[in-house]
Amino acid sequence: MKNLFERTSSNWVRYSEYEWRAAEDGTLYLTPTKTAQPSIYDPLAEYQ
Repeated sequence: MKNLFERTSSNWVRYSEYEWRAAEDGTLYLTPTKTAQPSIYDPLAEYQ
């Protein structure tokens, strides 16, 4: 996975809370909640 992101230069954002939401056609989407707080993170530094 490290090689996949090795040359990325953009900031990554993640949220404190997520929820599944269903579209009218039944497709599920994972979206941040209305009260979620965004934070910037580095996927290489936090890779497990």
